[in-house]
Amino acid sequence: LAPIADQVTSLAGESQGAVAEQLPLLFSDSTQRPADVSSLRVLQVSGVQAEVETAAREILRLVEEGRAFHEIQVAARGLGPYLDTNTRVFGEFQIPFHSSTKASAWRLPFCKLLACMGRLLDPATEPSRQDLLGLLGSVHVETAKLTESTLRADELDLFTRARGIVQGEDWQKLDDVDTPAAKAWHTVLANVAQLRAAFPAKGSWQALAEAFVQSWEPFLSSVRSDGPLSWDSLRDCVLGLAAFDRLGLDADVTSFLARLQEALLRLTVSVDSDQGCGVFVCDAMAARGIDVPLLILLGLTEKSFPRSVREDPFLRDDLRRRLAADFECRLPGALEGHDEEKLLFYLLLASARDEVLIILQRSD
Repeated sequence: LAPIADQVTSLAGESQGAVAEQLPLLFSDSTQRPADVSSLRVLQVSGVQAEVETAAREILRLVEEGRAFHEIQVAARGLGPYLDTNTRVFGEFQIPFHSSTKASAWRLPFCKLLACMGRLLDPATEPSRQDLLGLLGSVHVETAKLTESTLRADELDLFTRARGIVQGEDWQKLDDVDTPAAKAWHTVLANVAQLRAAFPAKGSWQALAEAFVQSWEPFLSSVRSDGPLSWDSLRDCVLGLAAFDRLGLDADVTSFLARLQEALLRLTVSVDSDQGCGVFVCDAMAARGIDVPLLILLGLTEKSFPRSVREDPFLRDDLRRRLAADFECRLPGALEGHDEEKLLFYLLLASARDEVLIILQRSD
């Protein structure tokens, strides 16, 4: 990076944005304050929820004034703290949006159900009450096929609580009980035991993946999607483990289930709204160089934007510079991150042609 002052000087002449004339003063040593401009507004709110709700109200106001959704961009240094809140709030306000970021599928019940199914097939552990109830209580599972009764998962839950059943040998407490709930639990345990016995103890990764899908697919209900996550995506995730066959090594159940858990943790889903293209929600890195009429900037909180930049205590910047000079290699200093954050903030502000709205948390 060149010094930030040189960057601003060179870019200021090119920018025709809403606050182009004021930007050089923001990064200079001058004590002169930038003049107030109508195209730049700053609002203060309390908390992430209020930030996103305020952004949503401003978007609807702009649309009522004749703007289109696709003319608006919402940006933050990182979308992590805003992703779930943004999806929920924009859905409540019926604002169509698309995003540069994908979310972890692990937060969705359908994904956790698959992990639960994997634990129930693990020969190293006995089926736990928690996993069995997670299976029976899922909307994605046809409970009646497992219980062969009309009892609901909450009724079966109350029955096991009353009997003090947790897992393992506790299930023996059902042996002398002759009630509809006990019969349903016996059926569930028998079905799971049959699946565990039929699951191959060792084989190719493809064989184990296909066996996993074939074991549980017959018990799935007609509800085979959880928002952006579908059964097809989960099945592809499981069958994708067949790629390990390239190593030429067979897998046992334990290693297969461990890799399945890792694959589910890495699985991501789109957070775009069902309405299609609309407001572009992105992080600051994805927003670089995108020319937009209207920009709403979130997340200007301490240690977030600008991010916290500290020297490496074991390899300080002065030593990095000497090493770079001696060995003729690039070894950037940690404190250069300050200039990078300034440049990134400048590029965001310069990208808006008509209006910039900055939403701050007043408690920061």
